[in-house]
Amino acid sequence: MKEIDTFERNNDSISVNVYGYENLVYPLRISKHYKRTTIVDLLLIANDTTNHYCLINNMSRLLSKQVSRNKEFRLFCRRCLNNFRSKESLDKHKTCCDNHEAVRPELPKKGTTLSFTNYNRLMRVPFVVYADFESIIKPIDTCQPNPNKSYTKPYQKHTPSSFCYYIKCFDDKVYSQEPISFTAQSEDDDVAQIFVDMLEENVKRIHEQFQLPKRIIFTKADKKKYTEATACHICEKELGADRVRDHCHLSGKFRGAAHNDCNLNYKVPKFFPVILHNLAGYDCHLFIKKLSSNNGKKINCIPQTDERYISFTKEIVVGTFEDDEGNEHQVKTEVRFIDSFKFMASSFDDLTKNLCKEQYKNVGMNYSGKKLDLLLRKGSYPYDYMDS
Repeated sequence: MKEIDTFERNNDSISVNVYGYENLVYPLRISKHYKRTTIVDLLLIANDTTNHYCLINNMSRLLSKQVSRNKEFRLFCRRCLNNFRSKESLDKHKTCCDNHEAVRPELPKKGTTLSFTNYNRLMRVPFVVYADFESIIKPIDTCQPNPNKSYTKPYQKHTPSSFCYYIKCFDDKVYSQEPISFTAQSEDDDVAQIFVDMLEENVKRIHEQFQLPKRIIFTKADKKKYTEATACHICEKELGADRVRDHCHLSGKFRGAAHNDCNLNYKVPKFFPVILHNLAGYDCHLFIKKLSSNNGKKINCIPQTDERYISFTKEIVVGTFEDDEGNEHQVKTEVRFIDSFKFMASSFDDLTKNLCKEQYKNVGMNYSGKKLDLLLRKGSYPYDYMDS
């Protein structure tokens, strides 16, 4: 099959597609040159001893029985083998399909069911951090590169000048904190390092405050709710003799009756999500190098490319404890940086237009009137003016 690449290079008007067969026809090799005038489709039939190519004269006749019992003509996409009744539908599908790898989608068999079993993942994250940076753009003076060679000419350097982050708890009565902001007073201030240090200090302080679970608050109304419950509030299955009282370890509030196993596995997540809009495209480049350290703390990432990351996580030591033998162990948690742009691919200006004033709960607690109106509109930052 590798020789087909050579054949296509030597014949610039022909493209060759190869399909395999195991109960169903599926794509083996789809040519990248799908816009050539002559397209040849081959079916590779293989067994233990031989491989044989067959010419596919009519894709509809070969595949129509796989998709319908009716003997009607269908148009097929060569990349994913989906079928269409009209050429207009096929052309519309190709605009999207041509951007992806060639693959045949397989649907589950009739009667197949899926069930959710990781009920411990239903626990909401108790704390979330929202952060943002502002930068000064400094011009860079460099020598003129060699015009005879390929080059990238840097002409600006983005230096973080300020940041602000807000720690939001699931219940303001359990924990609340004013937004934390910092603005550099001189060029010697390492804003990125200060951001990382202050964030770690906050995480350690929160862990210290909530490391011991609060005792359950069990009222008469809670007792009635517990005795009358017939289903586990976590997995929603029928309760038996193993029912226990489940409560929030941060607030002490009774949550409901639960199975003993469900209650033991229903644990508070051991990570703090830090959300920045367009983190992968911009903000992470301002501070990601400051996350590195020589004290054994791990940094994990989900890379998209060498310079873009879907998410990255830093491990933080928040305390220590001794076991029965006197050995000291570290207590660790994670700070997980997430790009909200990956989930809401629009600018903040567009996203905020979907909300009314009453829905800005956190901003509305600190600002009102004209100040709130100013904050809720798109502003302009004087990047060209702020150069130092």
